[in-house]
Amino acid sequence: MAETGQIQNLERKDRSLRLWGERGQLALECSSVCLLNATATGTEVLKNIVLPGIKAFTIVDSNVVSEVDLGTNFFVEPSDLGQLRGQVVARNLVELNNEVNGNFVPDSPESLVDAKPTFFNGFSVVVATALAETTLKKLAAILWKEGIPLCVGRSY
Repeated sequence: MAETGQIQNLERKDRSLRLWGERGQLALECSSVCLLNATATGTEVLKNIVLPGIKAFTIVDSNVVSEVDLGTNFFVEPSDLGQLRGQVVARNLVELNNEVNGNFVPDSPESLVDAKPTFFNGFSVVVATALAETTLKKLAAILWKEGIPLCVGRSY
């Protein structure tokens, strides 16, 4: 069984190396990503970088899995209803690549932006979904000052 995992890891890395080269893969493997709100959009972004292998991710989300999530987010299922969405998504994403460290913080992104802006300093990039414009502006100013890229996604 260990050999199968090693073969899958080598195949995954081979595809990644052909896609963005050794330097790109190394940068990816050293990155720590923060996702604000585990929406379907944000979760898909994380999935696409967990598969080739980032160092770690942290999901900040105080919402619980709802009926709406069941119809839009591939990483939740009916048995997850009422559970913390960030925790459920983090658990399911790390199953895709056991070399990635996944965490979650059960706070609202808005509260961290307002009360603990230094929280974001340890990340390579922050991905924000479903945030109000006022919060995004505050977050952008915090990250700009620290030289941390911000990616914003919204789906309708």
